[in-house]
Formats: sequence, structure tokens, C-alpha cells
Amino acid sequence: MNQLNFVGNLGNDAEVRYTADGKAITSWSVALKSGFGKSEKTNWVRCSMFGERGTKVSMYLTKGAQVAVSGELSLNEYTNKQGENKAS
Repeated sequence: MNQLNFVGNLGNDAEVRYTADGKAITSWSVALKSGFGKSEKTNWVRCSMFGERGTKVSMYLTKGAQVAVSGELSLNEYTNKQGENKAS
């Protein structure tokens, strides 16, 4: 089973986009902090929600708000302009 659960703070307001056939995609980024002091680091997780439910919750997903996310993990790989592979 591929299940991911985490709590963090939103880095920006949720963004709602629409596909060519009119389906809504709501996206937002969540900051996950780990460690403390000089060893503290922040990892960013990009989240997406499809359909009308995402459109409805987007008004509550504002920068700085604390959120709990539960869903399926999907890693996407891309190549940047320098030809380096990156995972997102």
C-alpha cells in the first residue's frame, strides 16, 4: 500500500487550474521541517487534488496555514536545462 501522511505549513496559497476538458486541479506546496538548531532543514512537498473537492477547499489553503495531508505518493522525474535528472 502506498500511503503518505504528514503535517506542515503551506508555502503559498492553493492554485486552481483547469484541464482542457474543464476538470479542476488544485495544487499547493507544504513545508516539512526536520531536525533543530543548525541541523534543521526544510523539505517541500508539492500536493495536488483533483475535482470539485479541491476547488471547495482551496479557499482554506492559504499561505502559512498548518495542514495535515494524507494521500498516495507519486514521484516525478524531470531533466533540467543542464541535463541533470531531478526527482520531484
